[in-house]
Amino acid sequence: MGESTHDLRSLLEQQGSYGIIAAGAASGQLSCFPIRLFAHIEDVYRRIETAGGDRFAGIASLKLAALVHEEPLASLHACSRQLACAISLLRSQR
Repeated sequence: MGESTHDLRSLLEQQGSYGIIAAGAASGQLSCFPIRLFAHIEDVYRRIETAGGDRFAGIASLKLAALVHEEPLASLHACSRQLACAISLLRSQR
């Protein structure tokens, strides 16, 4: 697993990770962020975190699915690489 993929997984496993991603995107730190954020994704994240709790092993996968579920299928491969790089950048600036 690459470092950027590990960074993405680590971030998605955290409670409140949507807020971190949204703040980074809004501040311009994630100008390469490939996904349009909107309130629906934040709501889904909150529901996943509430239902899954702190120890749910699959929470990162569910959050990733919520993050990309509105993206066109044809763009997902490139999107996942850009997303991992953007999250790695965000974590390095914290």
